[in-house]
Amino acid sequence: MAGARDQERAAGGTDQAQLAQQATLTHEQAQAAALAKLHGTVERTRLERDNNTVVYEVTVSPQRGGVSQDVEIDAATGSVLKTQAPGQDEEEGNDD
Repeated sequence: MAGARDQERAAGGTDQAQLAQQATLTHEQAQAAALAKLHGTVERTRLERDNNTVVYEVTVSPQRGGVSQDVEIDAATGSVLKTQAPGQDEEEGNDD
């Protein structure tokens, strides 16, 4: 069992390295883009693939309280793709 878990971790690390190579934004730049869209505090930032696009998912706690929001940032352009809170429909980010 431990061998299988080690292989999964190694594969996940390789995938993260590949995603990082495809991203032109840093974690800090993605966080800044998310905070420009939603004022608050960053809880977590993850690099992942969504529909063949490398994205950062930044979880932000709103400044005035309330439900945390996941802000999806295009890792190549810095564009906000969507924001979503648990139990809500997705909101497209290109509504500026």
